[in-house]
Amino acid sequence: MQNLSAQDLSHAQDFVDHAAEKRILIVDDDEVDFIILKRLLKQIFGSDLNLDVATSWEDADRILDRREHDIHIIDYSLGARSGIDLIRSTIKDRDPRIFILLTGQEDRQVDLAATRVGALDYLVKGDLTASRLERCLRFASETMNQRQMLFDQADALEDAKRATEVVLARPEASATEYRSLAQHDQLTQLPHRRMFVPKLQSGMESA
Repeated sequence: MQNLSAQDLSHAQDFVDHAAEKRILIVDDDEVDFIILKRLLKQIFGSDLNLDVATSWEDADRILDRREHDIHIIDYSLGARSGIDLIRSTIKDRDPRIFILLTGQEDRQVDLAATRVGALDYLVKGDLTASRLERCLRFASETMNQRQMLFDQADALEDAKRATEVVLARPEASATEYRSLAQHDQLTQLPHRRMFVPKLQSGMESA
C-alpha cells in the first residue's frame, strides 16, 4: 500500500480541522442509515459536528432552498422521488455546495446520472466505512476548491479582456500601457510568465 505524502496528510488534517466550520445535511428516510452515518461522521470529525437531518424529499427541498449547509449526503431512494431528482432541482451553476449520493447497491447508471446532475461522488451503503467516507468528503472538498479556482480564473480573464478592450479603444493609449497589459496579471497586477522568463534568462546570463 502506498504511503501518503506529507502534503496529502496535511490536506487531510486541514480538512478534518475545518470540518467543524461546515454544516452537514443528511437526507435519508431510514433512521438506521442516519444513525450509522452520524456515527461514522463523528469518528471522522469528532463530537463537535454541525449535523442536521431531513427525513423526506419535501423536507429536504425546503431546507436546501435556504442554502444553509455546505455538505449534503443524500440517499437515492426517497419514496416516490429520488435523491437525483432532489439534487437536480436544487443545484445551481457555480454552486459551491458539496452533494454526495448514497445508494443501497452499486449501479453504474445511477452513478452516471448522479454525476450528470452535479453530485461529486457516489457511495454504496454496504461498503461504507469511516475512512472511505472521510476520503470521499475530502476529495469532494478539494474538487470543489479546484472548481472555484477555475471559476475565479475565468472571471479574471474576462475582466482582463474588458480592460484590454477599453485601453485599445482609446486612441491615445501608449505603448507602455499595451506592454503592461501583456506582461501583468490583470487581477493581481503581478508580472506573469511572459515577463518572468526573459528576466530569469537575463539574470542567469549575468550570474
